[in-house]
Amino acid sequence: MLVRKTSESPTVTSAFRKRYPNLLALRPITTIKERNRRGQARAWLNSYNRDYLLVQGEFVRFGYMSLEEFCEQNGGFVIDDSPGMFEDKGFEVIEILIRELYEGFFDFTYGMPTRKIISNERASYHGMATLFRRSPVLVNNWGVTVRYEVRELYLKRSAFHTNGFYNSLSTYVHEMCHQFGGDSSNAFSTGLTYAMEILLQGTKLIEEYKKKWETIFSAENDISKKD
Repeated sequence: MLVRKTSESPTVTSAFRKRYPNLLALRPITTIKERNRRGQARAWLNSYNRDYLLVQGEFVRFGYMSLEEFCEQNGGFVIDDSPGMFEDKGFEVIEILIRELYEGFFDFTYGMPTRKIISNERASYHGMATLFRRSPVLVNNWGVTVRYEVRELYLKRSAFHTNGFYNSLSTYVHEMCHQFGGDSSNAFSTGLTYAMEILLQGTKLIEEYKKKWETIFSAENDISKKD
């Protein structure tokens, strides 16, 4: 009520904005899509600038942008794209390795997730997953409950280069662990811990696939030089 009343005065509004220039409003969210955008925007703001203060949605009456509007204006949201030829091959290397390493751990009932690329470098996410609730849930060989199906899995375009294998692999594993739950859930943390143990046990196999990755992107570099 105080915000509503004071925002009716142009003089007060101007003075308030001058004194508090770095506010961003949090509008109410009601859908999963809005919640996902809020999560992206928060992550982007943390990496972009920590000087901004998040306030209640009513503060838009003073002329402040919402967090999501500010993020979009600055290119912080994920812009998705389909993978190119070499990115497709890179995905394939990681997917074959994942299936070999994580049989009985990740659920492959519905196949591998659709490959997606995060094309804008300003996005704070290095990877992202689109989730759908799995019905019925199941328990994997490690005793962790699989609650979600990962329908789409995103990796950042900048990771697809000769030295990007470990970054891409670790990000892919992280996103697949969302089969167990969201980032802040105990189930996700447990699943990710086990997933890292499996990675450590598969060092020899991982090195074999790293060489395949490097061969692909070395070939891409050769083509680029010819062009």
